[in-house]
Amino acid sequence: MKRRQLFLLLALCLAAVATASAQLSAQQPPHPSRPAYDGADALNAPLRIYVDQDCHILPDPLHPLPGQKQKPYRDGAICYVEGQHTSLHREERIDSNQLLRWDVSVIEQTFQLTNIADREAIFVVSYPVEKPWFIDSDPQPVRYDGNNAIFLVHVRPGERVGLHVGRRIMKPLKSKTL
Repeated sequence: MKRRQLFLLLALCLAAVATASAQLSAQQPPHPSRPAYDGADALNAPLRIYVDQDCHILPDPLHPLPGQKQKPYRDGAICYVEGQHTSLHREERIDSNQLLRWDVSVIEQTFQLTNIADREAIFVVSYPVEKPWFIDSDPQPVRYDGNNAIFLVHVRPGERVGLHVGRRIMKPLKSKTL
């Protein structure tokens, strides 16, 4: 009989400790380093990694974190440019009885973006394109911010994705009558 009473007393004590612990954790505020002002810092929200045309990793302009590097820096494990290629060629097109011609310059490069985190990342790639240059790539940028074309690239954990970006300029030449 004493054994049974001791067992019941132990079970009641464990239940009381579990209840007190649950009440205490429910009263605790969220972790101070993860503000929830817009959901961007939720544990399952994708990381945002900002990158410029030279694969410099930039500080997050919307959510600067304490201890985050405030100057652009390079990390070849996260981003590198696979190659930059420049080409010159001539394009022609017939319009009615006119032969229209242009000298075309193309500059293109491929960004290799690697997500080394344990959750999805969105790379925000900023690529300068001043007029009269224009972006000639697929995919097209999602928007322009001044003279910068902005590309968004979704990358799963442990995955590497290539983003090919090209820009071109067309210099018109004198047309010929056919």
